Amino acid sequence: MHKKEMYQRENFRSLVLSYAAELPEDCSEEMAERALRAHAKEWGGCISCVHSRRHPDVTPQEKDFWLRRTCVLGLKQGTCGNHVPFPETEEA
Repeated sequence: MHKKEMYQRENFRSLVLSYAAELPEDCSEEMAERALRAHAKEWGGCISCVHSRRHPDVTPQEKDFWLRRTCVLGLKQGTCGNHVPFPETEEA
């Protein structure tokens, strides 16, 4: 695995963990990953970028919990040239 690919996978893992930490205890990391991938497929853009993280002010009770993101690079949506889509799953 190349260094860049490893970095992207680590970023995606951090994204999954940023959501899993806020979910009820009976929700697994795998459930969080499936939900993130489903929303990324539907919405694209920043929602599907490995540089995104859960917005610090959003809670699981909010309607847009899975969609409100912040960029770890500090870039604004629409002006970003650093979009990196989620890595493929291991079994793909």
